[in-house]
This record gives sequence, structure tokens and C-alpha cells, in this order.
Amino acid sequence: KKKEVLREKDKLLKDIEKIKSTPDFMNVEALRSDLFEAEVKLNKILDSETQGIITRARAQWTEKGERSTKYFFGLEKSNSKKKSIMKLLDDNNRELYEQDEISMHVVEFYRKLFRTRNGCKESMKEYIATSNTECLNDEIKERLDGEFSIDEMDSV
Repeated sequence: KKKEVLREKDKLLKDIEKIKSTPDFMNVEALRSDLFEAEVKLNKILDSETQGIITRARAQWTEKGERSTKYFFGLEKSNSKKKSIMKLLDDNNRELYEQDEISMHVVEFYRKLFRTRNGCKESMKEYIATSNTECLNDEIKERLDGEFSIDEMDSV
């Protein structure tokens, strides 16, 4: 979809340039109409691009019709850098700088961390069996399992 939009944008820019390079284009109704139509379509594409940039840049303010894209591109780039991990140490204390390496290491780290382990389940069962916690009595169980009342929801 992005490539289609870029192709359409390039085509519109070429069409506009071609029309404007035609001598006396302002006196030909068909050319003026084509130019107006192409400029409207191009403005829609530019507005959409700008809105995406503004959203990704998390700008705090914008004005209708403003296209300060250089500012928003810079803001977006700055925010992107803040969210990036620039360097990471792996399990062997080797420094990783490449984003692909860092991403693979992070994925593998969490894959290992959250892998299901039987030993972990057994130790949880043992902990629960040997812990000195009190059980809920039937009255409290019923209150906790019951539906919320309107009064309870209003008090929150």
C-alpha cells in the first residue's frame, strides 16, 4: 500500500509539472481542471503523510493545514532513538550494537525466561503445600465469587 501511495504521489507530481510546463495552461479549461484535480489528490496524500508523521512523533500541538514536515520528521526520529536500545551485553558479556543482533538476543532472552519448566511447577506446588497461609472461609469465598452490586461499582 505504501508503494502504491508513493507511485501515485510521483505520478501526480509529474502530471502537475507537465501541466505547468505547458505554455498558456491557465487559459485552457481542461488543463486548469486537470491541474486542480491533481493538486487536490496530492494534497490529500500529503495531509495523510503529515498526519501519520504527527501521530508517530506524538506532537503536542498542530494547526490545521500546517505541514512542517521537517520538524515532525526530526521529532519522530528523536523519539525513535529514545526508544531504541543502542547497546546490549549478551550472556558472554559481549557488546551487541546491531539492531538485528539486539532484537534476536532480546527475543531469545524472553523465550528462555518464560519457557515452561516442570521444575518450576513442582517448586510452586511445594511452596503452596508448605506455606503457612490461611484458607478462605465459605462466607468470604461466596462474597468474592458473587456478582458485583451497583453500590460496589459506584463506590469505586
